[in-house]
Amino acid sequence: MPPRVKVAVWPEDAPSRFDENIISISAGNSNLNWALHTGIESGFVPVLFWRTPPVLREEQNADDPCVVLARHLPKQVHSIIFGAETADNHKDIASKVAARRKSPALAVYIVSTSMDHENGIHWLFKDVPSRVVRLQSYHFFSPQEGAYDTIGVDRVSTLFSCKTTYPRRHVLCFDAGTAWTYTAIDNKGKIIGGGIAPGVGARFRCLADYCDGLPEIDHNYYHQALKEKMQENTPFPIFAKSTVDALMTTTFTEIANQTRYLVKHLLKKVKDDGITDQRPVVVVAGGDAAFVIKVLQKDFSGIIQAEPGAAMPSEDFDVEEAKHLVHYGVGQLLCQKVAPESDNPDDQLRETLKGNRLARRFPYLNYDGTDIFRGSIMSIKGGAKLEDDLFFVRYDDGDAEHIEFPDVYDALQLYLEVGEMKSGEKLKLDQVNKSINQMEQKSSKLKEDAPKRNEKRKEELAAHQATDVNRKQAQSAKRGRKKDKDSSSASASGAPAKKKAKTGKENGDKRTMYINKRIAKAFAGPKNESVIYFGTIDKVTQPKEPFYWHVIYDDEDEEEFDEKDILKALKLYQTHRKDDTEYQGPDASVVGGLSQWAGETSGPMRPSVVALARMRAPAHGGVGT
Repeated sequence: MPPRVKVAVWPEDAPSRFDENIISISAGNSNLNWALHTGIESGFVPVLFWRTPPVLREEQNADDPCVVLARHLPKQVHSIIFGAETADNHKDIASKVAARRKSPALAVYIVSTSMDHENGIHWLFKDVPSRVVRLQSYHFFSPQEGAYDTIGVDRVSTLFSCKTTYPRRHVLCFDAGTAWTYTAIDNKGKIIGGGIAPGVGARFRCLADYCDGLPEIDHNYYHQALKEKMQENTPFPIFAKSTVDALMTTTFTEIANQTRYLVKHLLKKVKDDGITDQRPVVVVAGGDAAFVIKVLQKDFSGIIQAEPGAAMPSEDFDVEEAKHLVHYGVGQLLCQKVAPESDNPDDQLRETLKGNRLARRFPYLNYDGTDIFRGSIMSIKGGAKLEDDLFFVRYDDGDAEHIEFPDVYDALQLYLEVGEMKSGEKLKLDQVNKSINQMEQKSSKLKEDAPKRNEKRKEELAAHQATDVNRKQAQSAKRGRKKDKDSSSASASGAPAKKKAKTGKENGDKRTMYINKRIAKAFAGPKNESVIYFGTIDKVTQPKEPFYWHVIYDDEDEEEFDEKDILKALKLYQTHRKDDTEYQGPDASVVGGLSQWAGETSGPMRPSVVALARMRAPAHGGVGT
């Protein structure tokens, strides 16, 4: 499976000064290690750490991404993404909460050594307004600074933290985890090199797997044994008299002597380089860090028997135990990458525009039965001048696109008129008004055209609303004893965003792909309650664009649908299919057809996603979300 997560590019993927929090995730061999960071004012310091299992493929096939994401979050982080702890774990909720943040898209930075785990993280955040990118080793150290192609990004992130925390000092960093690694940097911040070997637990598992009759010693057992030896000051015997003691004394002695050997080599290098004013630092991280620190003390802290005549010059270096170095390294890197405050008025306007709410019209229906979609400006790709910028917009339904400067102006104005979907509330109203005024000042053409553009938009909106009313009345008269409860409209009379052009073959498929499919539609009952009626699409009534299809209901009423009606009815059918007495099994052709029409390439869509099957055509060829 190819990687899904975009590699970070600076400065485009640098955090914003408006980011109040970011998340970093280290995707290792066995777990996902998470951290919540503060914003730029506190230096992107990680303040909360937690660990979860990786995302299973079974979860991705069976569950909703937001539901699974919520299971991976502590309550403090859950409130940042989904609001209050008791809030629903739904993408609409996540979009609404994001709209209230200074920077709507939550920045997520991945340090990954596992592509499967990395792709699982991408899936977790797919329905949440977010900017998910992965970091590479060259983001932390250049080849000139000693980075090589195959060095693990987790190792260089750890080293970067050491370099930043202990400037102008030689540092030897041990990571005593599943793998036992060591890497060194010199006092100029360049990588000297390092090594990799199995960790303590991995050595025990390896012997148990490959040697019949040898027991596997688990983490808790050998940690308790180490604790007892230190308390009793009775080291493991070199010549053991039990199988378990023989395994432990050999493993511990090997790692202890190797660790001390490497420290002595670092001390020799410092001396050879003529460094006398800065003591080198040995930094130890990982689950077995306490053991490594103990064996660097004189007499091995009483854990194993010391080598005769081989003392450890412990007074010549400092030893520090550190946790979560990967996350600290990410935070320290981002501090260097965030753009400094600018005196340029164009840059200041760009910062003002980030996070603004906006609204655009598209030739298909939103959840509320209108063709108006709300979203937020996530990032801006600067052009030669402000009017050449491209604005990356993430809509509340998960779609995204790049739009141009005049389109942003129109979308901001439309938002001022329609507000949020259900409440009509206008979020960040002062910021939106300020942005509109600044855009008019920056673009003389936009300012000159503003009255005409605003008048045209209002006419289009009024015409669209009138079309809704007329269509609803016509359907009610045609249906007779049922009153249509939905407010879906026929083709809008304005000039909505253009769809991607279709080929003749696609149009041909489109005419027939819905034939014989089951649909559902809500009508008002005798007490004005919502009643669901089922029907079947039986033929095409207008074979040229705009296409219309004929629907016959199970009670023998009939109606004509355009494509917006079709998609909405198919969505409603997926919700109420269990109540359809005519249902004959999974309608795979509908699911597959909608998936193909929506541009999906990953096979049939889950029923819960069928409702979202549509295609928004970005103004500049589109971007991935």
